[in-house]
Amino acid sequence: MADALILGAGPAGLQAVFQLGLAGLTAEVIEARDAPGGLCAAYGDKPVYDMPGFVSVTGAEIASGLVAQAMQLKPIIHYGEKALRWEAGFRLICASGAEYSAPVLVVAGGARFAMDVEPSTCEHSPGLFAIGDAARYLGKTSYLIPAFHEAALMAHRAFAILKGAV
Repeated sequence: MADALILGAGPAGLQAVFQLGLAGLTAEVIEARDAPGGLCAAYGDKPVYDMPGFVSVTGAEIASGLVAQAMQLKPIIHYGEKALRWEAGFRLICASGAEYSAPVLVVAGGARFAMDVEPSTCEHSPGLFAIGDAARYLGKTSYLIPAFHEAALMAHRAFAILKGAV
């Protein structure tokens, strides 16, 4: 069993894989699409002008870099799995009938993901995190950079929970 189950292999989910890996934690990813990269890959020719370090970069280039970075950490990825709900203990039930579980659940779904998570739910459920577009809260603007930051904060907190430092 992986340390963390991540819903979504878009930019936020891929960055979650990377940040968890930096903390020495393993990840298993559930992705509804047939490939990683989320909307960055789906709209690959669209230029992105607000990515630090780049005057202009395409969505495909961002997705490609995030995939390469995450894959170094050897996550287990299940493509074509539509998550329906989760139950106690972060047991995830998918439309295919498959079930996955881990001590940490990271909801990192983007625009196509149906399970938005209110931050108050996460505050009262240690090990449950919502990052990227899945995190809905007042004043939040959905951009890539905040999702990357949220992934880093999540990984530090997940490490503390899993290693008993909470």
